[in-house]
Amino acid sequence: MDVCLSHVGINAGSEEEAQSIAALFHLLFGMETRNRKNQIFMDSCIEIMKTPGPGEKGHLAFKVHDLEAAVADMKAAGIEFAEENFKYDEKGGLSAAYLRDEIAGFAIHLI
Repeated sequence: MDVCLSHVGINAGSEEEAQSIAALFHLLFGMETRNRKNQIFMDSCIEIMKTPGPGEKGHLAFKVHDLEAAVADMKAAGIEFAEENFKYDEKGGLSAAYLRDEIAGFAIHLI
């Protein structure tokens, strides 16, 4: 499977906490801040959730070449997915898939 880490997601408890975290990353590394409705992206490597999302600590997003094939292969190997959290694009294609179990407090999702 062709896979690479896309970004790290951090769960903040509120929009104010998310803004504070973003300000620190900007101060430390000069990262570009993109403020969105539910999250703040720092460059393309950190996603700060304004309210807690999946995962006790946050999430790790892995980019795969063919998402639907990767999910099918992992299911065939016995990996379980939280299909209720699958996201789809405007054409109905799968765009994000969360694994059922966390690893070290992090939700894992494929994009």
